Amino acid sequence: TSHEIRTPLNGIIGTCELLKRARLSHEEKAQVETILRCAEGLLLLINDILDLSKIEAGQLNLSTDRFKIADVIQNVIDLSNPFAISKNLLLTSVVDPEIPEIVSDQFRIQQVIINLVNNALKFTEVGSVKVEAFTKGRHLVIHVIDTGIGIQAGKIDGLFKPFIQIDTGIARKHEGTGLGLSISKKLMTMLGGSISIESEPEKGSTFSIELPFGKT
Repeated sequence: TSHEIRTPLNGIIGTCELLKRARLSHEEKAQVETILRCAEGLLLLINDILDLSKIEAGQLNLSTDRFKIADVIQNVIDLSNPFAISKNLLLTSVVDPEIPEIVSDQFRIQQVIINLVNNALKFTEVGSVKVEAFTKGRHLVIHVIDTGIGIQAGKIDGLFKPFIQIDTGIARKHEGTGLGLSISKKLMTMLGGSISIESEPEKGSTFSIELPFGKT
C-alpha cells in the first residue's frame, strides 16, 4: 500500500533531520545531506507514481471545496518563493479581484499550479515567473508565464507524456520525475478543465489552465 511505501522513507528523512542537529564533522554533515536529498527525491517520485497509478486506475477521489483562487495562488507563491529567491528570479502574481468563488478540489488545483510554477522556475535562468488569474465567460483561466528556455514546437506534445523531459543541455541539469505535467493534465481533465502551452525557444513559455467555476 502507499502507506507501507511512504513510512520507511519518512523514517529515513526524519532520522536524517535529527542527525543534522548532532555534532558532526563537515564531511559527515555532507553525507547526511546527500542521504536526505536522495530520500526526499525518492519520496517525490513515489508520490507521483502513486498519483498516476490512482488516476489511471480510476481510484483517485476528488473532493468538493468552495474556495477563492486568490488564496490558492498566494499559497503557491509562499511555497515556491524560496526556490525563486535561490535562483535570483522574481515570482509574482496578478489575480482579478472580481473572480467568484470556485467549487472544485482545492488541493488538486493547488498541486497543478505548484507544479507549473516550479517547472517554470526550474527552466528559467534569468528573469521572472508570473501567475495571472482572470475570468473568461463561465471559466477561470490561470497563466503561468516564464522568461525561460522555451520549447520547440515539435516537442510540446511530448511534455504531457509520463517520464518525458525536453532534451536540451539546460534541461538535463534539472532533476525531476518527468511525471508532473502528465499528472497535471490528467487532473485537469478529471476536474472538467484543460491545460495548454504556448512557447518560443529562448523567449519563454506560458502554461494555461482553464477550469469551470463549478465542479463537473
